[in-house]
Amino acid sequence: MPAKRAEEILHTYLHVQDGGKTQQIAVNEQFWGDLISGAMPELDQGRLMSAFSFSADWPS
Repeated sequence: MPAKRAEEILHTYLHVQDGGKTQQIAVNEQFWGDLISGAMPELDQGRLMSAFSFSADWPS
């Protein structure tokens, strides 16, 4: 996988719907506020997947 494409997973959530269909959801500063306020009802069902990068090992 090209480096740029691999980096995209750190800036995108995947919405996996109950039927298995998957859609990319762009991450921005308003995402969680919008989700909590009900502005994104299409995400009410299914699962959100994400990936994170850490610069050091966790102590636990």
